[in-house]
Parts: sequence; C-alpha cells; structure tokens
Amino acid sequence: MKRAPKYSRANMLLQSLAVACSLIAGTSLGSSTEVYLRAGLTTNTMPDGRQVVMWGFARDTAFGARDGVVSVPGPALEIRPDSTSLVIYLDNDLPEPVSVVIPGLICADAPVPVRATDGRALSFTHEAAPGNTVAEVYTWNDLRPGSFLYESGSHSAVQIQMGLYGFVKKDAAFGQPYPGVLHNGEVILLYSEIDPSLHDAVATGNYGTNKAMTSTIDYEPKYFLVNGHSYTNGMLPLHAGRPGDTILLRFLNAGLGTRVPIVNGAYLRLVAEDGFAYPYPRDQYSVFLPAGKTMDALFTSGVSNVLAVYDRRLGLVNGQVSPGGMLTYLDVSQPVQETVPPAWWLQQYFGAGPYPTNVMPAYIAGLDPTNPASLFQISSVVCLPADQGTEVSFRPTTTNRLYDLESTANLMTGPWTPVYSNVPGSVSWMYLVAPATSTNKGAFFRVSVRMP
Repeated sequence: MKRAPKYSRANMLLQSLAVACSLIAGTSLGSSTEVYLRAGLTTNTMPDGRQVVMWGFARDTAFGARDGVVSVPGPALEIRPDSTSLVIYLDNDLPEPVSVVIPGLICADAPVPVRATDGRALSFTHEAAPGNTVAEVYTWNDLRPGSFLYESGSHSAVQIQMGLYGFVKKDAAFGQPYPGVLHNGEVILLYSEIDPSLHDAVATGNYGTNKAMTSTIDYEPKYFLVNGHSYTNGMLPLHAGRPGDTILLRFLNAGLGTRVPIVNGAYLRLVAEDGFAYPYPRDQYSVFLPAGKTMDALFTSGVSNVLAVYDRRLGLVNGQVSPGGMLTYLDVSQPVQETVPPAWWLQQYFGAGPYPTNVMPAYIAGLDPTNPASLFQISSVVCLPADQGTEVSFRPTTTNRLYDLESTANLMTGPWTPVYSNVPGSVSWMYLVAPATSTNKGAFFRVSVRMP
C-alpha cells in the first residue's frame, strides 16, 4: 500500500459554502445527466436603454416547478466526464411549438421532422406544444467530449434569433476537454446578435405570412453580444487565470453572421472544432467562427495582463454607440487575498442577476494568496436519486494537493463532520460523492485543502 506524504493542515477553509441539498436543480448520476428546461419570455435592456423582448430558456428543478430564471443565453449545461447520456425535459411557456437540438450530437429519439401540410419542414425534431402539461423528452447517448450549442430546432430562423440557445459541454476527463489536452481554467465566449425590428415584430404579432415582417431576409442586427451582454465602458473583465496558466477559450457563435474573434497581442492554439479534436493543433492569431460554429483554443500569458478580445468583423457597436458590442477583456492575474469575494469573481460566476440556487459562492483566501490552491469554488452540489448520496464538485484543483470534504447540519455553529480526508487532487476540477447517511442528508458542505 502506497503511503500518502505527511501534510500539515493549512488555515484555508471555504468562507461560505452553503448549499442545502433540497435547493439543487437537475440530476447527474454517473451514466446520465438529466436537465429540466423551460422556454419562456424575458426582456433585456440594451446599453442605450432600449427594451427588447426575447425568448430564452430557464433551468427548473422539475417539470412544472417554474423556479428557474429565463435567460439569454440559456443556462450552461455541464455534463460530467463519466456521463454517457444527456436527457432534457422540455416545458414550453411560449406561444408556438419549441424543441431542442444539439448540432453535432445525434438525438437517440430517432428525430423525425415536423412538416406542414405542403411538406415543408417546420422542425428538425418532435416539439413541445405551447402550455404542454407533459414534458417533451430529448435524449442523447454516447456523448463525445466537446463544446456545443443547444438551441431550438423549431422555426429556427426566428426562435434562435429570439434567444433560444445556450452552451453545453462535456470534458474527456477532469481538466481535459479532449484526450491529452490539458488546461488550468477556461472562459466561455458565446457570440450572438439582436435585430430589434425582428424582436418587436414577433413580440407584437407582426411577424409571419401577410404580416409587416414576413421573413428574416432583411435581418440587420444593431446589438452584438458576448455571453448575452454588449460591452459598455466600465464593464469588469472576465478572470481567465493566473500568469503561466494554460487557459481554454470556448468560442461559440449563435448569431446569423460570421465572427472573427481576436485576443489582442496573443496567439491561440486551436485544438478542436464543433466538438472534434484536431489531430494536430493550429497556431493562429484569429478564429474564423461562422454561424453555429464552436471552436476551442488554448493560450498562455506569462505575465499579469488585461487582454482585449474583440470581433475583427467589427460587431463593436451598441445601436449607434461605439465602443461596445462584441468586446470583452480577459484578466490574467494572481488572486488577491481578501475577506469577501471580489466583484469580478461574483460577476464571472453569477452574472448580473440573483445567485442561482444550484451554484452558491465559495471563496477561499489562504495564507499565501499566490499559491494555486488559494482560490477555488465549489461549482455544484447535486442530490443523486434513490438515496445514492450527494455529489459535490469543486475547482480548480491540482494533483499536488490533498483535499478534505466535511458536512454539517448547522452552518453557523457546526460541528463539521469529516466525509472524506486526504483525497488526492485531480487536474483542474474533481467531485466527491457524500454517502446518503443521516448526517449528510440536507447538509451543508465545505472543502479544505492540505498544504505541503
């Protein structure tokens, strides 16, 4: 039996990981990941103050629960490396039928297009009718690793542009997006556009046959978005990692036009396209990103820096105001020792809206803030079905550290009960399953790291 090295306990505990198991949305159990999505209305305010009615997805805890928040893009779906299937249960609060497809992944439901009486295809797969009382189910088996868009397969010229799209990923292993491709952290950059005339026509019932707008042939976007937001002066950068880290950039284009992202002053190593790993990586200055395309690229900054990422095709306006649009900044810096989560950290993981119930903040500031283990989060706490325990995922982790998982029924007074001790870390992120004991049911969890 190999003996673990002796480690001294550092005073590096999570300040506040407080997630009760009953709050968690969705289920992930080894071979299957189950998600409850709901299509609904929302209104987004553009930087110039214009209100735009959009359609988006929410993630609920169960069909009919309606406890998720409709957003554009929809909630990011992360499939565990050991999950072989994805099941989506779809609820529809919109006035027309909706469906879900993932370009590049084959649905197991033998999808048959929905056709009009004249034979025209109206949908690429079966649909959820408006106000459906039974969930429409979509299943994907034999999932391969990669970055993908999920989107509506119904009336796609309109519904995708209205906002029915989101990001889904599966890694090959912990810290490996594709076999043999290693990274320390990642940033998602999802590009999309808004033509307010189209949104206004759909919202007021003036889109369709014999209506004021009959098609998207005159589509002319005025707003250009990254992760659902147009850039404005003062917007905080996205924290990408520390100097020397290998950062994975996941580029996705949910718009109708081609985009060409550039990281100013940096070369990128392209490693995959549409969820297919390249046999040989490509070093490029820019990324050619047609409509519906996904690309994965690596880059490393050896020093602390703030790097602009912008669209070379100049989707850089908010209406008639510039600079804006498809511009964002990546922050490469050492974490700073603080007593509260920094603003950029909250924005990166939780955005501008309220905290989602399935991912709560966990911020750690150690005795040595430059240490790679000094900053990590618990990304989810998921209740597994049939009393199979509670899955706790956390990141970023590293192979040269040992981790402890503890639980308590009282966040304020404790006591904290060990669940696992001295667990060797994995590259980038890892998860542990707390057994379904009376101590762990409905408990709060925290993770601590042992330093050499």
